[in-house]
Amino acid sequence: MPDLHRLRLLERINNRVDSFIAYLDTDLRYVYNNAQYLRWFGQPTENLRGKHVREVVGEARWNVVKERYQRALAGEASSSITGFTSPETGKDGWGKIDFLPDLDEHGTVLGLFVLVSNVTELKQSERELEQARQQLENKVLERTRALQDREAHLRAITDAVPAGIAFFGRDRKCGFANRTFIEWLDVPPETVVGRAASELLPPEVSASLEISHGGAPWNVEAAFRRNGRARQLELHSVPQELGDPSSGFYLLAYDLTHRQAEEHHHRRMHLRMVESQRMESFGLLARGLAHDFNNSLQAIGGNLELVARTLVPGSPESQFLANAEKSARQAQEFCTELMAYSGRSSNQQAMLDLEDICKEMADFVQSQPDKNCEITLTSNAPLPRVRGNRTQLKQVVLNLLINAVQASSEEPAPIQIALRTRKVAEPLDLRPNSLPAGTYVVCEVVDHGLGMDVVAKERLFEPFFTTKSSGRGLGLAAVLGILRGHEGGIEVDSTPGDGTRVRIYLRALDMRAEIEAKPAEASWSGSGLALVIDDDHAVLEASAEILRQCGFDVFCSSSGEQALPVIEKNHELQLVLLDLLMPGLSGHETFSQIRKLRPQLPIIINSGFPTQAEELLRHERTALLPKPWFPDDLRRTAADLIGQRDSTATKFADDTSTLK
Repeated sequence: MPDLHRLRLLERINNRVDSFIAYLDTDLRYVYNNAQYLRWFGQPTENLRGKHVREVVGEARWNVVKERYQRALAGEASSSITGFTSPETGKDGWGKIDFLPDLDEHGTVLGLFVLVSNVTELKQSERELEQARQQLENKVLERTRALQDREAHLRAITDAVPAGIAFFGRDRKCGFANRTFIEWLDVPPETVVGRAASELLPPEVSASLEISHGGAPWNVEAAFRRNGRARQLELHSVPQELGDPSSGFYLLAYDLTHRQAEEHHHRRMHLRMVESQRMESFGLLARGLAHDFNNSLQAIGGNLELVARTLVPGSPESQFLANAEKSARQAQEFCTELMAYSGRSSNQQAMLDLEDICKEMADFVQSQPDKNCEITLTSNAPLPRVRGNRTQLKQVVLNLLINAVQASSEEPAPIQIALRTRKVAEPLDLRPNSLPAGTYVVCEVVDHGLGMDVVAKERLFEPFFTTKSSGRGLGLAAVLGILRGHEGGIEVDSTPGDGTRVRIYLRALDMRAEIEAKPAEASWSGSGLALVIDDDHAVLEASAEILRQCGFDVFCSSSGEQALPVIEKNHELQLVLLDLLMPGLSGHETFSQIRKLRPQLPIIINSGFPTQAEELLRHERTALLPKPWFPDDLRRTAADLIGQRDSTATKFADDTSTLK
C-alpha cells in the first residue's frame, strides 16, 4: 500500500512540525489538523473536525479574524500575528497565522490552509530589540542634549570673548563664527556660515590664505568695514591639522581700533604732560626773573620820581628823567607779561563786558596807520558778563588781533571777531587744562592768512616763539598765562593755506553790572605814622620816602621780627606797607601776627606775586599793591584803604576776595 504508507509518513511529518496545520472547507469547517492542536490547546484533534471556526475560536475572536477568512475564500492570502496562552505551560505566547487559499488549476478555491507558527521567541527578541533600540535612542537623545548644552555653553563663552573666532573647513567655507566676528563682517549674520572665506574676508586676508603653504600659522593686519565704519583687526590662523595645507583652520581676530585709540590717547596725554612740565619750567623761570626785575624796577621807579621832584620842570635833566621813567614803565609792562605767562599776575577782577573790550581793541587796531585791516565784530547779544582783569583781557584780545593782522597778506586783511555763549555739557579738553561743564562766553578771532603747520602749532605757546621775522615779546605764551589765571582756556585751529581760528573761553556770570573805574588820587596826602617792612634795602628806602612825601612819618623794618615790636609800642600807626617774600618770619606769618595785635590796622600787601596774597585779602582793611608800582599807585591804594574813599574801599575788598 504505497499510497497509504506515504499518507501515514506525511501524517507523522505534519505531527512533528512545530506549527499548527489545519485544512478547512469552503464552509470554514475543519477537515484536517495536526497534533499541535493537542499540544498547544490541550484538546484532541478530533474535537475540531467538522466544526466551524466560529465555534472553535469563540464569538469575540471570530469578529477579529472573520475578515481574514473571507479574504482567503476570495482567493487572497494573508497573515496576522496574535497572542495566546499555552495550556501546556500557562505562559502567554505569540503565533503567526497564515491564511492560504487552496486553488485548483482554474483558480477556484477548494478550501483553506491555516498555518499557525509559534513566534513567541521571535516576538520576545523583537521586544528586547525594541527595548534596546529605545534605550539607545534615549541615550542618543540624552547625549545630543548634553552636546547641545555644551555647544550652547561654548558658544556663550566664545560670544563673550572680546575677540573674533571663526572656523573654515577644507573647502575654505565658514563652519562657525562667534558673535564678535560676525559683527565685523559686512554681510547679513544669517548668511555667514557656509560662505567662502573669499566672500567674507578682506582681499589681503584671502591672499594670505592662498600663499600659505604647509598649513603653517600666519598673521596679518587688515581693515574690516561695515556700514562705512572701519576697524583695524589683527588676524591669526591656526591650522586644524598642522602640516596639512588642505585642512581647515581656525581664525582668531583681535580689534586694534580701541588699542590704537588708547595708544593715541596715551601719546596725547604724554605730550600734554611734557608740554605742561615745559610750560611750568618756563613759568618758574619767568616768576624768578619777574621777582628780581620787580624789586629792581620798584627801587628805580620810586627813586626816579623822587629825583624828578627836586628838578626844575622843563629842564634838560627833567627830560632825561622822564625818558628813564618811560623806559622803566616799559620794563614794568614786560614784567607784567612775565607774570601773566607764569599765571601769577595781578588778578584784581571785576565783572566785565567782553564785547566792549573787543570793540575797543578792534577800533584801536584799525586806527593804527600801519595796520591795513578790516575787522568785523558780531555777537549774539545780550551776552552775560565775565569776571576778569580788564587790562589783562584787553591784552589778550589785542594780542589775538595783532597776530591775525600779521598773519594776513599785504592786501586788506579781513578779520572776523565772533562773540557768543556756549553751554558745555561735558568738560572741554582745552589749554591749559580741561574746563568743567558750564556756560562760557566764547571770543573767536578768524583770519584768512597763511595758517600754521604742525611744528608751529606745537610750539605756539612757547615764550618768544614766533613765525614772523620781526616778532618779539611773549605772544601767546602771555595769553595762555592770563587765561590760566582766569580759569579759562584757548583753542587754536589752523591749517596751512586756510587761515587760523582762535577761540578763548571765559566762564559766564549770571548777572550784569556796570564797570566802575577808580579815579586817580594824585593830590591825596595822609598823616600819622606808617611802617614799611621789606628785606630789599633799595625798595625799603624808596617806599619810605614816597610815604613821607604823602605826609606820613615813617618807620622802616627789614624783617618781620623787627617790625612786630614797633607795632606793639606804637598804637597810633595808621598804615603798614608789607612785603610778602622775606627771609625769616615770612610776610604771611608777619601779617597774621599784626592782625592779632591790631585787627583794624590798614595793611597794604606789597608783592610781585599777587596770587600769594589772595587768602590775606579776605581780611578787612587789607589791600594789594602789585610790584612793580609807581608813587601814584601807592598814593591811590593808601587813599582807598585808609578812608579817603570809604565807599570804594569795601568794594575793592569784595572784588579781590572772590579770587580763589
